[in-house]
Amino acid sequence: MRVVITGATGFIGSNLARVFLEQGAHVYALVRPGSLHLDALPVHERLHTVACDLAHVLECVPEVGHADGFFHMAWGGVNREEIDSPEVQARNVAGSLDCVEAAGHLGCRVFMDAGSRVEYGAVDGIMEEEAPCRPINEYGKAKLAFFEQAKQLCRELQLTYYHLRFFSVYGKGDHPWSIISTLTRELPEGKTVSLSACRHRWNFMDIADASRAVVELYRYS
Repeated sequence: MRVVITGATGFIGSNLARVFLEQGAHVYALVRPGSLHLDALPVHERLHTVACDLAHVLECVPEVGHADGFFHMAWGGVNREEIDSPEVQARNVAGSLDCVEAAGHLGCRVFMDAGSRVEYGAVDGIMEEEAPCRPINEYGKAKLAFFEQAKQLCRELQLTYYHLRFFSVYGKGDHPWSIISTLTRELPEGKTVSLSACRHRWNFMDIADASRAVVELYRYS
């Protein structure tokens, strides 16, 4: 297997790369030039790092050559300052569509990307996959907009497309501000953690299990 992973230094991407390497794949990790998070990548002879950001992803095609699967896990502007920026999120959509084009040029048969539960917006009760999408912030709107455009583009390029809406994952490499990271760090130290009204029931999944599920979905697609 030869797979391409964007966002390979991130929480989901780095763990996904690790599982693919365990399965014997050659992994091409597309990372931002000058990234300060290269230590998140597994150390392996079959891991190939390619300096490339979303704005120039098509330029990386010659260096990779060909691949079987493309896993798009990169997305900028998820912090509080940029999550509602139309300009930042529009750049994400444009760069993500270039990833689909790149997958086509590389001869991939499968394209997967990391969607988000935020695409559903506010939902009363249990959030189901079939629930209508009514995103509230620009991040959720952009994720949904990309999904709508990508499924058509993948159809044209004859790529099998999976839009993976990750809900609540935790584990090694999680953001330090996530709820699980905060609670497990602060509570043992006797600190008080401010929470919401806690009216929602969340179903958390370990990132190692989630990564293995993605790889299995790819293998049997």
